[in-house]
Amino acid sequence: MTSVNNKSSNGKQKNSIKNNMSKAYYDKKTRKIYAIAFIGLIIFGIVIITSIGILQELKIYDTERFYGTWRSEINNLTFFENGKCKIYNYTGTFDVSDGLLLINYTGVTNTFLEYEYSFSDDYNILSLIGPGSWEPIIYTKQ
Repeated sequence: MTSVNNKSSNGKQKNSIKNNMSKAYYDKKTRKIYAIAFIGLIIFGIVIITSIGILQELKIYDTERFYGTWRSEINNLTFFENGKCKIYNYTGTFDVSDGLLLINYTGVTNTFLEYEYSFSDDYNILSLIGPGSWEPIIYTKQ
C-alpha cells in the first residue's frame, strides 16, 4: 500500500511541480508583455509631448506684429509708425498681435478688433473686422 501511495503522491508532486513551472513560465511571459506595453506607452507619450512642443514652437496659429503707417479706406482710423494711431479725434497707441488689434486711446477703454491679413508684393493689406459688423475694414499700407 505504501508503494501505491508513494506512486500517487509522486504523481501529484510531479503535477504540482509541472503546474508551478507553467505558472512561472506564464508569469514571466505576462511580465514581458506588460513591460513591452509599458515601454510602448512611454514611447507614445514622448511622441505626443514632442509633437505638442513642436507645434507650440512653430506657432502656426500665431501672427506677426505690425508696426507702421496704416490708413483706413472706409473709417477715420489712421495708423502711424511706432504703434501710434489716430481714431476720429482721439490719439492713442495700437498693438497688433495674436489675431487681435489692441487700440488704446484717451477716454476709452482698450478696444480689441479681430483681424486677418495677407501680404504680397502687390497688395500689403491688413483686413480688420470692425466691432459690431461682419464686414471687414480694409487698411492698406501707405
